[in-house]
Amino acid sequence: MKKLFGILAAGLLCFSMTQSASAALVAQYEFNTPGDTEGWTGFNTALTVDGVSANGTASGNDPQLRLLSPGLSLSPTATAWDAVTFRVREVQDESPAGPIGFDQTGTIFQVNFVAGGLTPETVQGNFVASASGGDFFTVTVDISGINASTFEEIRLDPIGGASANSNSQTDGNSFQVDFITITDNAVAIPEPSSLALLGLGGLTMLRRRRK
Repeated sequence: MKKLFGILAAGLLCFSMTQSASAALVAQYEFNTPGDTEGWTGFNTALTVDGVSANGTASGNDPQLRLLSPGLSLSPTATAWDAVTFRVREVQDESPAGPIGFDQTGTIFQVNFVAGGLTPETVQGNFVASASGGDFFTVTVDISGINASTFEEIRLDPIGGASANSNSQTDGNSFQVDFITITDNAVAIPEPSSLALLGLGGLTMLRRRRK
């Protein structure tokens, strides 16, 4: 019995460590339905959805995606926000060459905690990447340091300069954004079925030790 308890305890510890290393999903936007922007609107860009991604063409040097009144709050067991992740690619003037290298500088993510608020919190950072072919870049923005309050307005800046560290080259460029997720630091509670499987695993290990 002591051996079994030890095996189960070790398994539970490993399971707990795995859970604590993960983050909880608060919101996810996949743009899988043609014409459905899932509440997002474009600023300095038109915004369309083709069932695969949200698509825009910058009509200025600072294209933005905005989500008004999402009312996103932390999970009941969370104490802080975790990250915003999205996939993006940029096609300069819809060039047949496809995605090009680009720089994302300055603001990437901005949030208001009061609808129409004038004192948003802004996350800034640099993202420089290049690729050939049709691959999306995956961008993860750490938001663990911002206020743990409810999100009432969100602004996402998907692209910066086209091929240099300057927004002046963004005007007229086409881009695609997909799979926007927002997570917090909540730890998922294991389901009873998971604990049952863990117990069976412990019994199996004990039987093998006895043989």
